[in-house]
Amino acid sequence: MKCRTSAVKRLCVWLGCLLVMCPVLSRNFIHPGVLHTKERMKQIRALVKEKNEDAYASYLLLEKHPCAQADYKMEGPFDTISRDGKFAYTKSKMERDFSAVYLNALMWGITGNEAHARKSAEVLAAYARVLKRIPDTNDAPLLAGLEGFKIVYALELLKHTWRKMPEDDYKDALRMFTKIFLPVLDTFYDRNPYTNGNWGTIVTKTYMAAAIHLDDRNMYEKARAFYLDGRDNGTLAHYIDGETGQIQESGRDQSHCMLGIGAMATVCELAWQQGDDLYSAKNNRLLKGYEYVARYNLGYDVPFVKWTDITGKYCDWNEVSDKARGRYMYVFEIAYNHYVNRMGLPMPFTKQVLEQLRPEGYDRDQPGFGTLLFNEGAVGRKFVHPGGLHTLADLERMKMMVAQGQHPWAESWVELQKDPWAQSTFEPRPMMNMGNSRQKASADAHAAYLNAIRWYVSGDEAYARCAVNICNAWSETVNQIPKARQDQGLLGIPISEFAMAAEVLRVCPLWKKDDFERFKDMMVEYLYPVSHEFLQTHGGGNVDYCWTNWDACNMVALVAIGVLCDRPDIYREGIEYFKHGLGNGSIGNAVPYLHRMEDGTVLGQWQESGRDQEHAMLGVGFLGTFCQIAWNQGDDLFAYDHNRLLVGAEYVARHNQMRGVPFTYYNNSQGLNNRWPSINGLGRLEDRPVWEMIYNHYEVLKGIPAPYSKRMAELLRPEHGSKDHFGYGSLTFSLRPSNYPLLPTPEVPVGLRTEISIGQI
Repeated sequence: MKCRTSAVKRLCVWLGCLLVMCPVLSRNFIHPGVLHTKERMKQIRALVKEKNEDAYASYLLLEKHPCAQADYKMEGPFDTISRDGKFAYTKSKMERDFSAVYLNALMWGITGNEAHARKSAEVLAAYARVLKRIPDTNDAPLLAGLEGFKIVYALELLKHTWRKMPEDDYKDALRMFTKIFLPVLDTFYDRNPYTNGNWGTIVTKTYMAAAIHLDDRNMYEKARAFYLDGRDNGTLAHYIDGETGQIQESGRDQSHCMLGIGAMATVCELAWQQGDDLYSAKNNRLLKGYEYVARYNLGYDVPFVKWTDITGKYCDWNEVSDKARGRYMYVFEIAYNHYVNRMGLPMPFTKQVLEQLRPEGYDRDQPGFGTLLFNEGAVGRKFVHPGGLHTLADLERMKMMVAQGQHPWAESWVELQKDPWAQSTFEPRPMMNMGNSRQKASADAHAAYLNAIRWYVSGDEAYARCAVNICNAWSETVNQIPKARQDQGLLGIPISEFAMAAEVLRVCPLWKKDDFERFKDMMVEYLYPVSHEFLQTHGGGNVDYCWTNWDACNMVALVAIGVLCDRPDIYREGIEYFKHGLGNGSIGNAVPYLHRMEDGTVLGQWQESGRDQEHAMLGVGFLGTFCQIAWNQGDDLFAYDHNRLLVGAEYVARHNQMRGVPFTYYNNSQGLNNRWPSINGLGRLEDRPVWEMIYNHYEVLKGIPAPYSKRMAELLRPEHGSKDHFGYGSLTFSLRPSNYPLLPTPEVPVGLRTEISIGQI
């Protein structure tokens, strides 16, 4: 709502902001995005092409499955389908037909063979022409959930990846789903709870998948709310015990427990691919459920209490059931992939199950083939070196432009040479415990980086020897995981800086291999655990308590260490946190509110904008550095979520140019109660040389307007160094020449006079 009174307008001018409550923009759904995005499907195809061990073995099971054949012979269609009652004879036949729809769509996505796409569309079209109803029998919700999911998956993949999908066939198949299947799901939600929990989980996975395909945010939120806390046995709150992981159906049999948690994992994966983390809900409760089921089915004892369920019908089980014990469904890879491969959490019993089960095959009631479809740990990655903050091409550009005297490289080079930390005489001060003084450690890391840059640009080996000496001194001294007296999270700053400095220095022939290997060992053994632990636990505090910059410096550490040490798992941990992390460093939390301006542009309110401006710019610099490292490895996180980093940077830059910005009330577990953008530190630019990186990437490289970031770069050019940023971006990030000096130096004011007032001048 716009503020229109003159009084408020005057207040806004005084604050340097526009106090308006602009609407928060909702995210668009990602397509394809039902379980697999284009990016993930590309990774799956790579696993198949490279014949990656277990993943390829899982693919072979898919390839050979009778329902995955392009010449599959339909057993239907039927005008009425049912799992029970008068039309139960259609059950197995229509299940195989809809499996063919799903599996052929999947084969199309992996192989690119259009015969599979045509087969999937053919079966869909045949049923769309004939099917009239699903009778309201006892099992109707299960049918609509289990088979409906296969339909939606195929529709999503075919619509968004197969250009030859006949439009009429698509519309007919979609109409079949929305008119025949979807009403059954809605009816289940509308009724009082009456079933065991696996029913609700199955209904919800299909309802959420449909919401994504239909771009229906209300449907999505309905499914999400039901999954978390709905009044039904099939919700996270009522299906899994938060302490032990016991399942509502543990006293019934083991098959239905696996069916239920498998469907829950599917719900979480659907949400995850849309940038919504349900896996971590209620303190990773789904993980506890998986470990409970895995532990019991491996033959271990588990605690059991008599369960009082929502319906009151399933309360007479006195002990955990041994029915189907040890008979595993193919539902374990999907959860293990998230909690272990993505998040680095332990799942020891699930791991043991998978050691027996791999490669996962197909279960008609689950996505199946998890060793292929949900196995990001198998994704091979070859890192670009050097490829931290700078690539070899970047270093060569700096060297060439300085030699040619080009602007602004030459001016920034002059500034760098004046820096006390950029001198070849610099002496390191290593500590066994880096936490004794993160500031001293950071100074040494800066010196290593700046000397490495001076060596590469000038060719003077004295600077290379200095940088090598600094890195060797630290790797010879550090012998423990650092512990700080306070602000443990800010250790991410020197840790990330050392990793980035070493990545530049790795091309130096003076750095002996054994010394380089020892340095990498230090990074992984002693320093990585600091950043990993902080992002997992935030020092035992609430996840939203810490500022964006605290998370962000540790995120930079993860990707920088991952690149330096060729550790895809560590690198991926950082990438996933940027996209989906719970703390304020993830991009959706760093830029929590988007504001549409009157001219149609979007500004992104920064999480620390209500705190002060120096920390807001600090966070912009850290996340910009994070995205630059990812960019150098082929991952464009600058563009993630519709350039969310850019709209956040533009917001901060605009405010620090004394221009009005909108603001939405912000609070967290610190009790901030921020009601307007802070003027503390407003316009202080001397310690935040971060804007050349932002401006050059978006506007120069990509041609995306970044007017406020551009102005900040101009105001600071040539960028200097600082204690929290390497700086000198006019040298290291400039991509094209510029007139210099860009801004004329104003004349010295004359004719000023002072007047004595209250005894002071």
